[in-house]
Amino acid sequence: MAAARRASVSVLAAVAVAWAWLLVAAPALAQGGPGTGAAGVAAAVRAAAAPFCHQRAERSFAFDGRPFPVCGRCLALYLSGAAGLAVVAALAWMRPEAAARPVAPLWRSRRLTTEATWLAAAAVPTAVVAVVEWTLVDPGNVARALAALPLGAGVGAVCGLGLTRRNA
Repeated sequence: MAAARRASVSVLAAVAVAWAWLLVAAPALAQGGPGTGAAGVAAAVRAAAAPFCHQRAERSFAFDGRPFPVCGRCLALYLSGAAGLAVVAALAWMRPEAAARPVAPLWRSRRLTTEATWLAAAAVPTAVVAVVEWTLVDPGNVARALAALPLGAGVGAVCGLGLTRRNA
């Protein structure tokens, strides 16, 4: 059963890394021009991301004049979330005995409190930048992206750990 949990977190990590790669590659793929397969992939990525991101060009990083399909904050969340999942997946394969160890379910342990505390701490930089953005001045794409990195990595890691653990 531990192998199934390791496999599930690995599959999720692979999907997250593939999505992150598509987000980064989309501007280059769009350069293929209309009617090409690569441009169609870029358009599909942009359409798939649309329900989750405002996609405003002024808040997006650009490659060769073409904006990424998500804003800078979302791009950082996706990239760091994929990295967090990939790290947990790698550790699950390197240390299978840790994944096989039973842990108490969330509702009977302090684990939920600990993970929630870490995620709340990881969200602080994003929250601070959002408050500054809404009240004072536009901090820019780089600040928004850098502030989102801890939150994305934390969410990815917590999701990965949730898949690898065995409840007692």
